[in-house]
Amino acid sequence: MHLKDLSFISNQISGALLSSDGDIVWSPMPKFDRSPIFCRLLDENAGGHFSIKPLDEAKISQVYIAPNILETTFQTLKGRAMITDFMPFGQTSIIRKVDTNIVLDLEIIPTFDYGRIKPSMEIKGDGMKFYVPNSTEGLEVRFFGLAVSSKGGHFSVNPGKGYIYILYSQDISKGLFSEKGDLISYPKEAFERTMKYWEHLLPKEYRIKSPGTDDNGLEKLYSNSLSVILGLFYAPSGAPISAPTTSLPETIGGSRNWDYRFIWVRDSCIMAAALTSAGLLSQGKKIIEFLMRIMDFSGKPFNQPLYELDGSAPFPEKTIDWLSGFKNSKPVRVGNSAYRQIQLDIEGFFIGALFDYYQKSKDKDFISESLWAIEYCADWVARNWKLGDAGIWEESTNQQFTFSKAMMWAVLDKAGKLASVAGKEDRWSENAAAVKSWIMKNCIKDGHFVKFPGSDQVDGALLNLPLIGFIKISDPIFDKTLKEIEKKLVLDGYVFRYRSDTLGEAKHPFTLCSTWLSRVYAGSGRTKEATDLLLNISKISQQNGLIGEHIDVENGDFLGNYPQGFAHAGLVIAINEIKNYTGLNQSVGKDAK
Repeated sequence: MHLKDLSFISNQISGALLSSDGDIVWSPMPKFDRSPIFCRLLDENAGGHFSIKPLDEAKISQVYIAPNILETTFQTLKGRAMITDFMPFGQTSIIRKVDTNIVLDLEIIPTFDYGRIKPSMEIKGDGMKFYVPNSTEGLEVRFFGLAVSSKGGHFSVNPGKGYIYILYSQDISKGLFSEKGDLISYPKEAFERTMKYWEHLLPKEYRIKSPGTDDNGLEKLYSNSLSVILGLFYAPSGAPISAPTTSLPETIGGSRNWDYRFIWVRDSCIMAAALTSAGLLSQGKKIIEFLMRIMDFSGKPFNQPLYELDGSAPFPEKTIDWLSGFKNSKPVRVGNSAYRQIQLDIEGFFIGALFDYYQKSKDKDFISESLWAIEYCADWVARNWKLGDAGIWEESTNQQFTFSKAMMWAVLDKAGKLASVAGKEDRWSENAAAVKSWIMKNCIKDGHFVKFPGSDQVDGALLNLPLIGFIKISDPIFDKTLKEIEKKLVLDGYVFRYRSDTLGEAKHPFTLCSTWLSRVYAGSGRTKEATDLLLNISKISQQNGLIGEHIDVENGDFLGNYPQGFAHAGLVIAINEIKNYTGLNQSVGKDAK
């Protein structure tokens, strides 16, 4: 199984990953951060899945017919079958729309508690129920308009048109086969309304018109990136999770396997900036509003880097020992201990996202309404900018990272500008000057910026210094920093975030850093090089226009949790910044009407 071949669908409450042959291999229920009902992604044998495909060899193709609605087509010598997968809003369900003139083989093996519990099954007249022992929890499968036969536990779908309705219930007695069943199961209407919802949320000017219209892959990556970002939203709170998966390894067989099904402040701000850059202002604003709602008035504005879906503190990290992990990469983790870390750059990302929103919207009223949050962030940073932290790369050391200091400068600099918009004075200019002076005095060695004082290393985060306005791209100090990054962190057109950290050597390039370097190149007029960096990502993501956190250059695949929200967001921003120079992708990135 290759990550680059997986596709993602969502209803902004939960999501699912499907393989290139339409097998559902991952789907947590009832929310993104809960146990999956299909978990083959993390254990080929014990994880469970749901496949429906021809018995004969078939040519298979997949395409998104709308954001987060996937169509898989099987063409055999005997005929054709089309399976359209979507997740209706307001339910913990997946619906599979079937149109086939050949017999299809159906296999459904759900599991619970991360594969530990195998449910019992009861065949119903037009479906089946899966019961969790000693629980009200369960899964129901109901067929609408399809003739399904079973023999010895084997299921076949006969030629025809219809729907397969999969509903997870915490109380299965109130599900598809209950007295409420006919009131909660309208698959045809659900399909039509889900299509309309996504088409309204992401208007057609943001999407490729049809397969084959994109010459270089970037248009597909752009439109699918926006789809992924919106699909990662948890609708009840209005903010996106970082990725819909847990424990997909940074290196096959390694132990850097983390749970990303949380709302990271940094990642959310990057996604907000991407939506803003694309002209999807209301969606970007939703993220900013959520982040303001979870601010902590008793201390650091964002006193932890990540939050649960509703904005509460994360639950403790634990390991799931009975799963073998993706390609036998252990451990499988649920929860993320990084919430204990101090990360000082994230307030800078928040103020930056708010600043970008104003630059695009000119919404002075919103800035005035948000002034309390702006002032609180700036006042806290002004008092605490000398602290050390774990940094953007979540290292275990308490260090004076250059990038963290630069992002604290960005809080003070942009807060002053936003306060002026609201008719208030800039109270932090002297503080901003003091932080900048400290960085220039302590964080430069041999004429270039370094990762932290006393280090001789550069890291990918330093690419942001001109992007946040700290220094000009043409400044000799940054120019030399850029050359050091190109020399030490760029390999075959891909960018590493660093060469090593406290956990050891960095094995693979980091997708987000490639988008940052692309933006730097675009800002200095090196538009071909900027475009080439993104095309390198596109080459790996040809199947479905989705991208991951890390790039396995040797095997041409992604690694880490997938799809990765901030990687998609970085790509959207980069494309929007280079298109004005090249005429590339003129059909994408237009403001919504």
